Amino acid sequence: MIIDLRPPQKILKATTSKIKKAVSFKRQRDGDDSDVEDYAPNPSDMAAASSVEGEEDDITYLMGLNLPSMQWTTESYSNARSINQFHQQNDTNILNFTTQVQQDAYFGHMVKKTVYKHQTIELAYMRSQPVMSELVDRFEHMGLANFLQHRCDWNETVIRQFYATLEISMEEEKIWWKTGKRVYYATFAQFATANQLDYDFIINEQSVNNVLENPLDENDYPVYYEPANVGIARVFGGIQGLRHHPAVINKIARVKFIPKSGNKDKIRGLY
Repeated sequence: MIIDLRPPQKILKATTSKIKKAVSFKRQRDGDDSDVEDYAPNPSDMAAASSVEGEEDDITYLMGLNLPSMQWTTESYSNARSINQFHQQNDTNILNFTTQVQQDAYFGHMVKKTVYKHQTIELAYMRSQPVMSELVDRFEHMGLANFLQHRCDWNETVIRQFYATLEISMEEEKIWWKTGKRVYYATFAQFATANQLDYDFIINEQSVNNVLENPLDENDYPVYYEPANVGIARVFGGIQGLRHHPAVINKIARVKFIPKSGNKDKIRGLY
């Protein structure tokens, strides 16, 4: 279970650490990137959007907004987000967004999404249990120990604004987003570091690309389940009859990598 950011078509919700003031991230202030500089409204803009005082990355103002939401279709949303919005002309009076597309993505999509709790895994306790000690060694070998133990605070508005404004460049290996009124950028390596992941290990040949890897062949299912001769009922592709370590890994994935509501034992997705 290695997270591979090659290519990170979907930044995992597990990386919902509070991105507000990450030291390694840099403000976008290049003189030749005028379209990502702070928005300087004229008086009419100010009348429409109101003056926002305080820190540029403060999201208090955004938390108080309740604007009409756009009704998206899958196709219209995909088409709108296929264009880097930070390269477009600013066409919204709300300083928290560069374009109307970002604003509509936030109020028409992101505000309706639930932010699920991101759990911290106590590896010290797991290591104290003989049946799980070897599993902790595997997590450390895979470069996941720090990530699993990382305890962080977060703000749901910051997370929603992050996803509404997020842009990814596979060529440059960079991401851009807005927190409050400020544009930030980070390299893939910096973003991995902020989330306690080893990017060098993620991209090396020992890692597994979850995007490109083929789904597990059904003929390989039995190795993850208790042998038939022990008499435990098994449902291949489900949780019933899983061996201990695969069952624990699945539970950790459900609360750490892809946190969801509902039955945390259930296996979801192709992997």
